[in-house]
Amino acid sequence: MKSLQELVELRENGLDKIYLGVETGDDEVRKKINKGSSAQQCLEMGKKVKDAGLELIVMVLLGVAGKVKSLDHARATGKLLSDMDPSYVAALTVILIPGTPLWEDHERGDFELPDEQGLLIEMKEMIAHTNLSNGIFASNHASNYLSVKVHLPEGKQEALDLIDAALRGKIGLKPEWLRAF
Repeated sequence: MKSLQELVELRENGLDKIYLGVETGDDEVRKKINKGSSAQQCLEMGKKVKDAGLELIVMVLLGVAGKVKSLDHARATGKLLSDMDPSYVAALTVILIPGTPLWEDHERGDFELPDEQGLLIEMKEMIAHTNLSNGIFASNHASNYLSVKVHLPEGKQEALDLIDAALRGKIGLKPEWLRAF
């Protein structure tokens, strides 16, 4: 919500990076999770951060769109990430927590979280549709089943191959009891 000048002043006073919770590039999902902005507004915020000379680090959420919209979310998020071109993308995985609105949706049958394989496919699709000029895509957060950390663009195929190996069972996934938020 800061103006470009305010962001420049923050940089001049020692701030060097901004973390932006993108979560998804899919406007339907953004509305469902009460994100409070559109993908276009998110893009404009990200560009403003970069125009101010600050490093842009973004977080995205695997699974946030549920099973039905998983791949749409992955593609839209990949496009938004490509347009924003952050220096770092941190992918986290949704963990359902009792008492939250998403938990309530899940309990009513209105939201189904993809299983481990579905989440891997979603991450693969997101990476396949993400084109950064010089950035890192990482899923090394404790919530994720598979840790991936690659430099894009040159590491894209490495990431896709790693996910394919995990999908084929050649690489073990983090057990559920080790996952945390």
